[in-house]
Amino acid sequence: MRYSKFSNITIGRDDHPDSLFKQFDFFVVGSDQVWKPHYYFFAGKCDFFTFSKDSQKISYVASFGVSEKSPERKEEYAEYLKSFKTISVKENQEVRIVKDLADREATVVLDPTLLLDENDWRKVEKKSYCCPRHKYVFI
Repeated sequence: MRYSKFSNITIGRDDHPDSLFKQFDFFVVGSDQVWKPHYYFFAGKCDFFTFSKDSQKISYVASFGVSEKSPERKEEYAEYLKSFKTISVKENQEVRIVKDLADREATVVLDPTLLLDENDWRKVEKKSYCCPRHKYVFI
């Protein structure tokens, strides 16, 4: 069995070490709204791995968080998406967005949170120590 090497390296929206691509075989992006076009703090160059080789870029259940493509970022997204080795997304409309923007095929895959059953989640859950133990109102 081959294990993945994870790292504690942190990169900013558009800030990364120049040689980062040399340290890893692949970079995987994915999550809810990671490519959301309307939020400044989402969909930065780091979310499209502009620092790596095309053969290293993998999208796993990436999400745009919108049902229609963003006209104002169309060219930027087209360029970025064309460079991915493989693209999987969370929803059917995102397959269409990828096709419209980059003329690429994308695959819908199951959200990773649903890959585990209740018993698996119970093994990794932790009790919260910050929440009050009595009735309260959260605003």
